[in-house]
Amino acid sequence: MSNTVEGIDVSDWQDPCDLSQLVGANMHFVYAKATDGAGYVATTYKQKQADAYAAGLMFGGYHFFEWADDPTAQAELFIANVGMQRGNLPPALDCEGDTKGLGAGQCIQAMETWLTMVGDAFGRFPVIYMSPSFWADSLASTDGFTGHPLWVADYNALPKAPNLDLWLPMIWQYTSKGTVDGIPGN
Repeated sequence: MSNTVEGIDVSDWQDPCDLSQLVGANMHFVYAKATDGAGYVATTYKQKQADAYAAGLMFGGYHFFEWADDPTAQAELFIANVGMQRGNLPPALDCEGDTKGLGAGQCIQAMETWLTMVGDAFGRFPVIYMSPSFWADSLASTDGFTGHPLWVADYNALPKAPNLDLWLPMIWQYTSKGTVDGIPGN
């Protein structure tokens, strides 16, 4: 792929981080987990945010969607805690895992609630994180979110879906096992 830049995604699992080392590793951006569900605020998020700014890295926050939790409460938690600033990467919604028995229509509706609230709060279309299998299996291959940038988690040679012709691809997460100086673990 041409015209690419490298970056990482971190959460409380990767701590302590020395994000200043990313610059020397030719990394240009960091997405950090800010919130999870309707009640969890990442304990290391604000420090990662400050460290990314200090290192001159592009920064964004993401929310891990919990399918059993109220989407309005999840959006409110994210909005209250993400600390978006001018020039940040767009907010991101991490959609994966067990949908707790929700059908595709219910998943889509829950996502629409979160995406609309967060988009309205920050005046930007949030990024959607998902794998091709989640898109096909849990969202019935919907094209209802194609106005949103996509963060596709696909560990194959090239991202193969969700139908990249319909989306605004933004990030390709090509591994979950990468390492870089300054970040403990994968």
